[in-house]
Amino acid sequence: MTLRHGLYLALACALAVACGGKSEESGSGGSGGSGGSGGSGGSGGTSSGGSGGMGGLSCTELEQQYSAYLAQAKGCNSLINSLQCTQLVDTELACPCSTYVNPANTDALKRLAELKTEFGQKMCMEGVACPAIACIEPQGSACQPNGAGGDGDGCVDFGPD
Repeated sequence: MTLRHGLYLALACALAVACGGKSEESGSGGSGGSGGSGGSGGSGGTSSGGSGGMGGLSCTELEQQYSAYLAQAKGCNSLINSLQCTQLVDTELACPCSTYVNPANTDALKRLAELKTEFGQKMCMEGVACPAIACIEPQGSACQPNGAGGDGDGCVDFGPD
């Protein structure tokens, strides 16, 4: 065996040991690592490879989290005199229509994108039959007060008259 082949063999062994010899997409054992790394210290945890610990979430849990982050993304302040609700995103993960959100809510928008990716990777749409009803696309959106003004206000879509 040449030195080059020996190095390749050593590298392959090191990778197999580091990865535990297998990879898993889902499960509930252990906790996901930060920044998309797998379980730490041989804990047997699983991750989806980049979702920051979302590896164990079911399709239903992904949809619930998407809904919560969508509400955060719609947050705005009606006391500010500027257009805030200008970015279109999906209303839900399965069978989505479009809705406007505030592009300044970057953390919430990042999580929406991550959840949408995870939903697709888990093939959550298998067997889902979306209704044959066309979405009514919003014509725009405005920041509406929650009653007190300021915190808690939200983007509200408006459609054709």
